[in-house]
Amino acid sequence: MCRLLVLEPWAEMVGASMRIDPESEALYRKVALECVIAILGDEASAEVFLLALDGLLADQPSMEVQRTQLLAARFASRSSKKGARS
Repeated sequence: MCRLLVLEPWAEMVGASMRIDPESEALYRKVALECVIAILGDEASAEVFLLALDGLLADQPSMEVQRTQLLAARFASRSSKKGARS
């Protein structure tokens, strides 16, 4: 999900000097939040995950940097443990 919603679009846009339409950005963030909620199971965790992901991309790392995989693995392991208890 991170690769499709964040990394691939980010790789295409990094360094571009364009402005993103605020309505398009709001819709993108809404859809991303809904997707992450579906994966993690609750809105609070989804919001923290997306804020952390924004922070990881703030310094414009190269695509070879594996920070997003580490972040996703940490959240996914918590989410799968929750599901295992149910």
